[in-house]
Amino acid sequence: SSAIAQTDVYDPRTRQWSQAAPIPHPYYEVGSAVLDGKLYVIGGCYTNPRLGEQCTSAHVQVYTPASGTWSQAAAYPRKISHEVCGPISGKLYCAGGYDPGLGRGTTAGYVYDPAAGTWTRIAPVPADLWGGAGTAANGQLLLSGGVTRDDDVLTNQGFAYSPVTNAWSALPNAPAPVDLGASAC
Repeated sequence: SSAIAQTDVYDPRTRQWSQAAPIPHPYYEVGSAVLDGKLYVIGGCYTNPRLGEQCTSAHVQVYTPASGTWSQAAAYPRKISHEVCGPISGKLYCAGGYDPGLGRGTTAGYVYDPAAGTWTRIAPVPADLWGGAGTAANGQLLLSGGVTRDDDVLTNQGFAYSPVTNAWSALPNAPAPVDLGASAC
């Protein structure tokens, strides 16, 4: 895989696509979410011509449609890819993902406060998940499926994180294990 810098924007009112400013650091296998009308792109992978795939980004890039510009937010607390992110009550929550420092999935999760420009650790995910689907809904961050158990098992497990209690709870298992799935609210 390789990433391209092109940014395409779809306008549902006109049913047209247009090109916007290219993303400064093109990555794939990123975490992403929309918060306060801005697109956040967190971490990811790139192809190094000499070394192959490198999933070692902690960049947090922010696209503001009103100005058509990209900016950079505070770096994610660890190099990460394949994580799940979602907005809840004016903050951005991300959890799980592949951590190249560990050489496997992580249980770590963080919340980003755009007003303070800081990331803070949240309760760990009950399983080391990466590559699953996720979104935020009903005030919770939802994760489902992916790879777990030190990269040995494709799973259909799911978990919900509540910022109110700073705790995770089990979701019903998905009908089938999924890797690199997608979801939206």
